[in-house]
Amino acid sequence: MLFLKGNKQDDEFNEAIELLVNQHASVFAVTDKELSQTNLMEHEIETGDAEPIRQKARPIPLATRVELRRILNDLQERRVIEPSKSSWASPIVLVQKKDGTLRL
Repeated sequence: MLFLKGNKQDDEFNEAIELLVNQHASVFAVTDKELSQTNLMEHEIETGDAEPIRQKARPIPLATRVELRRILNDLQERRVIEPSKSSWASPIVLVQKKDGTLRL
């Protein structure tokens, strides 16, 4: 968890945040497997008149593609992500964790 350091106000803020998180622990995902979806609300990002930004995909090593497909299928089955044909796009970033698994 992120905590601020430095002065008394930071300590009070940290205590308030910790209390809030503990009171509502059931709505926070601690692991990737706990991520899910909700239909309680929708979120839109207003972009105004901004031109869409579409970045090219980064190359994915062949050895990683099977695991990436598994991760994406799992997230899609749990409705965390969905297919999109948006004019706004950023590339997938894969990071290998210390235990050798991949983080998306």
